[in-house]
Amino acid sequence: MSALARRRRALRCRQVARVLQAYLDSEVDDEALAARVSDHLEGCDRCGLEAGAIREIKAALGRRRTALDQATLDRLQEFGRTLMAGDGP
Repeated sequence: MSALARRRRALRCRQVARVLQAYLDSEVDDEALAARVSDHLEGCDRCGLEAGAIREIKAALGRRRTALDQATLDRLQEFGRTLMAGDGP
């Protein structure tokens, strides 16, 4: 595929934001979409940082011995949405 064709098929940050959690959870069934998300994350510092933050949060939660309450999970999800929207702290 030519460089021009790849740019035309490139995802934008908002598109990546919509599927990022599913991508990180290996739940994107469309291999072409998964490849496009991967390409975007490699070239976009902002989205790459967001993916890294989500991975770190997931790893930290995986190390917990007790389950989180729903309110805490809701706050974490809202925090992630805020970061992707560019309205972060």
